[in-house]
Amino acid sequence: MPALMKTGCGSARSHTGSEGSLSYNDAIPDPFVQNLFVLCHGEQVRYVDTQNGAAKGVRPWDPPLTERGKLQAWRVGRAIRMEDWNVTRVVVSPSLRCVQTAVEVIAGLCMMPSSVADDQKCERGNGSPYISTIKASIECGLAEMMRRGVPYPSEAADKDSFQPWTLDLSELYSMLPTEIKDPTFQPVRQKLPLGRESAADVQYRYTSTFQKIANRYPNENILCITHGEGVMQSVSMMWPRAEVYGVSYCAYTHAQRPNFECDDGSCIINGDWELITESGLASGVFFSPSNS
Repeated sequence: MPALMKTGCGSARSHTGSEGSLSYNDAIPDPFVQNLFVLCHGEQVRYVDTQNGAAKGVRPWDPPLTERGKLQAWRVGRAIRMEDWNVTRVVVSPSLRCVQTAVEVIAGLCMMPSSVADDQKCERGNGSPYISTIKASIECGLAEMMRRGVPYPSEAADKDSFQPWTLDLSELYSMLPTEIKDPTFQPVRQKLPLGRESAADVQYRYTSTFQKIANRYPNENILCITHGEGVMQSVSMMWPRAEVYGVSYCAYTHAQRPNFECDDGSCIINGDWELITESGLASGVFFSPSNS
């Protein structure tokens, strides 16, 4: 019997033990099956690959996508659309490469051309765009793990601004189509993580962000666009015994859970997540069971 979570008025708790267990037969028989996708950004420009002088004025810790990376992202959006998963909410890390990935993924989801010239654009099909049903937001909880050995700017930077870590929030939002921005979105985290994060810190940040966003929108299918570490943590969140040893550009995980509405409509009962993704080249995520 799966553990179920009850969400109401912004809270969530397990129904187990003395409270009694709920089975699917005790709830409304037709749940909404929520889909959660966690996507790594596309291929990024490597600072070490730039020619002398080409990177002047560029933030090496916040690189843009390559043209190949943009096309990778568009193809992912198109693939999700062609499989008819009806993603209606996109939540994005504030890094430049993630916002650029979101722009291309959303174009693919809406069956619109990529900004990159490509012969395969003509194969995008006859599906009607549904851009008006997609809402996109930027979330600091999906930001890159702050780690040693990366040339970040001084940690004495203004903590109330995204600069110089990335572009300011208004500049990042300006890259997204106007009609998809969600002015009502309240971020899980208002600010970027500053200082070096431990493995436990980053695991909690990513997994709590995924869960809170999914619980907040229980009747929507959600795409989170983040970094390789975030994709790794999405596997561990649903399969704690897994050891993730590789994440490719534009790799993503896909999980599902049933969400039941209470009889009186006052709450949502969330079922367990089931990881649909399989390890391998098809997903771009490589993992195996832990030996411990």
